[in-house]
Amino acid sequence: MSNYTKSTNFATKDSLISGNPLKIVKGTEIDTEFNNLAIAIATKKDTTAIEAVATGGTGQSSYTNGQLLIGNSTGGTLTKAKLTAGSGVTILNGAGSITISSSGGGGGSDVVSNLFLYSNFGGF
Repeated sequence: MSNYTKSTNFATKDSLISGNPLKIVKGTEIDTEFNNLAIAIATKKDTTAIEAVATGGTGQSSYTNGQLLIGNSTGGTLTKAKLTAGSGVTILNGAGSITISSSGGGGGSDVVSNLFLYSNFGGF
C-alpha cells in the first residue's frame, strides 16, 4: 500500500512573479501528480469488502440484535449465533447489547442475576 505524496506544490507557483519560468505548470508535473494519486488509490485496501477470517476479518457483512460470532472448526470460520435461554433464564437481545436475567432460584443462589454485554464496535 502506498500513501499519496505530493511531488509538486502548485500553490507556491502563485506567489512567483510573472515571467518566472518556475511559475509555469508543466504537463509532466501534472502527469506525475495523477500517477501518484492513481498508485495510492490502486494500492489501498477496499474497506467496503467483507474481510475473510483468514486475513483478520469476520467474514460477515450484517448482523441482527444479539448475534455473536462463534468460532467454527469447520473451515476455521466464524458463525453468527444467538444465545438460547434455558429454564429460569431470560435473554433480551438489544441493539448492541444482550441482557441475561435469571429468575426463580431453584434452591441455590443465583451466581449471575444480570449480565450485560455491549459492543465497542459500530455497525451492529
